[in-house]
Amino acid sequence: GGTTVLMASDLNLPPNMAGIIADCGYTSPFEILKYIIKTYMPFPTYPVLWLIDLINRIVTGYWLTEVDTRQCVKNAKVPILFVHGAKDRFVPLYMGMENYDACASEKKIFVSENAEHGMSYIENTKECKELLTEFFEKNDGSCVFQPALQEDINDI
Repeated sequence: GGTTVLMASDLNLPPNMAGIIADCGYTSPFEILKYIIKTYMPFPTYPVLWLIDLINRIVTGYWLTEVDTRQCVKNAKVPILFVHGAKDRFVPLYMGMENYDACASEKKIFVSENAEHGMSYIENTKECKELLTEFFEKNDGSCVFQPALQEDINDI
C-alpha cells in the first residue's frame, strides 16, 4: 500500500488529493524481491531473482527494474508523510529512507523505533495521531484525525 501511493505521487492527481501518507514503502519490486530472497529463502539470489523477473515480464509485460518508487517521488506533486518502523523485517528501514531522500515535494518522516512492518500506529499511537492531525490540518485544513480509532485498535 505504501509503495502504491508513493508510485502514484507523480501522476496527475485530482485536486482534492491534498497529500500522501505512506507507511513502510519499498524502493522497487526488484529490490524488495532481492531483499526477501537473500534474507529469507534458502535459494541463491541469482538466478532466482532473474527467473522471477523473466516470469513477471512474460505475464505482465514489464521488467521489475522498470518500476522504481524513488523515481516517482522525485516528481511528486503533493506533500508526503513517510512512516516506517525501525524494526521492520519485511521492508527494511533503509528503503523508506531512500524514498524519503529522493522525494522532491514537501515531506516529513516518522521512524517508529519499536515498530515492525505496518505497526507504527500501534506502537506510537499518540505520536502518530499528532503527526496525522498536523499533516491533515497543514495540507487540507478541513480534515481532523478522528481519535475514535483507538477503540477499534483495542478490539484487535
